[in-house]
Amino acid sequence: MTFLPIVEQELRVAARQPSTSLLRFLVALVGVILWLGQFAQVELRRHFRAIARSDYTPRFRGPSEERSRITLPAISDATLRRDTA
Repeated sequence: MTFLPIVEQELRVAARQPSTSLLRFLVALVGVILWLGQFAQVELRRHFRAIARSDYTPRFRGPSEERSRITLPAISDATLRRDTA
C-alpha cells in the first residue's frame, strides 16, 4: 500500500508546475469554444428550420431598397427663404 502515497505526492508536485495551469486553462478554453460552436449550430439550425416552414422575409433590406422607400417632405421656396434670412 505504499504505492498510493507516492502517486499522491507526484500528482501534487505536478499540479504545482506553471505548465499544468496553462494546460488547464487551454483545455477549458477549447471546451468553451466547442460548447459555443455547438450552441451556435443548434440556434442556426432552429433559425433555418423556421425560415423553411414559413414565408420568411428578412428584416434588413439592402441600403438601396431602404433609400428608395424614404420620402422627403416637400420644401417650398418660402421655407428656404425664411431659413436663410
